Amino acid sequence: MLVEYIKSLPVTFLNVILNLIYKSIVANRVEKDDLAIYFTIIDIFSFILFLVVGFRSSMIVSYQQLKDDKDILNILRFSLIFLALLSWSIVIPYIKHYLNINIEYEYLVLLIIVMSLSVYFNNELAMYKLFNAINSVVFLEPIFFIIWFLIVLSIFDINYFNVLIISTILSFLSLSIFAYIKKRHFKEPPFQKILFSNEIKQFVKNTFFSTLEFIFGIVTIYLAVIFYINDFSLEELADFQVVIKLVLFFYLTIFIFPMFRYVLPELTKLTIDKNIDKILSIRRNFFIFGVISWSLLLIIIYIFGENIIINLFGEKYINSIEKIQLLSVFLIFLFLNNFQILILKSSNQFLKSLIVRLIGLTIFMTTYFILKQINLNDINIILSLGVGYISMFICSFIFERKILKQLKQ
Repeated sequence: MLVEYIKSLPVTFLNVILNLIYKSIVANRVEKDDLAIYFTIIDIFSFILFLVVGFRSSMIVSYQQLKDDKDILNILRFSLIFLALLSWSIVIPYIKHYLNINIEYEYLVLLIIVMSLSVYFNNELAMYKLFNAINSVVFLEPIFFIIWFLIVLSIFDINYFNVLIISTILSFLSLSIFAYIKKRHFKEPPFQKILFSNEIKQFVKNTFFSTLEFIFGIVTIYLAVIFYINDFSLEELADFQVVIKLVLFFYLTIFIFPMFRYVLPELTKLTIDKNIDKILSIRRNFFIFGVISWSLLLIIIYIFGENIIINLFGEKYINSIEKIQLLSVFLIFLFLNNFQILILKSSNQFLKSLIVRLIGLTIFMTTYFILKQINLNDINIILSLGVGYISMFICSFIFERKILKQLKQ
């Protein structure tokens, strides 16, 4: 399990680098206004699909317990169809008019459809534990985006914005076809009436809790942005948006998100089997790995961080280094907390995972408002984030201990 996770890290790192290359390519060819509208459309559609993001964890856990994918996949299908129709009938007409998008309506409909397909097949890969296929999709995603952008650009005599939309549709379609081919040994169940057994009802509840948990995690980041907008200058906001948030998402993408793809399925199986010795062994190994990787990150940030920021972003962002150094101190608690969340979810304790996130969000807001009364300094936002991470670690540690005690009995 740890081996699969570690194998995914360089692939994920390459994904991040290739995505940066893709953004650099389009930024040098597409007008800034068109690029802003394009990424706004992608963000809106992605946010809509966030409403089914909780399916992945609950699908993994429920499939390991039931070994029956029919009702699980049909619930996901109907949910995606509903969101696609909602986008088709309400969201797309609104954003096309509001953003004054100069592209045919049908292209935006196709975009939300292929994005939904990509979510569906990627969730299947995770549920069926097709780790090599997941790695391939992660690696190929930015490559497809780069290749299709250049192909459409060279073949069609259309404006750059249309090139972006069409190439994105083809990229998501290619990823969906690739994922479908990789999971072809698992036949697609037919569309049918869903039988809401107790297990399926639990799956629906877990999905709901998991989705809320993810949304509250995202809300924490955007609350930090709101605090910067309300209380500080544009220069300090830019430090957070351009540099600090990028470092945080880089850490989440490389070290945190792969846990849910590669570790949760095995932990769930071990929990079902009540193999407490193996669970404790994996827990110990991940804690050791987390501390080692965090220590290396600290060394890089504290020794080379200033030069990295100057070379990548320019001297105008040098004031962000102090805040990045402070944030990096707390990242170990984020890593350990997310592994503890896996323990909770593998034991069907999705509500407790949600409670952990809510406590972290509440502590973050409370800490910031207290520090704001003492001294108005933008570093208080980073400190408050850190206190929130520590509170989530403590809370999930308490829940985790209770679960491990139950498994020992």
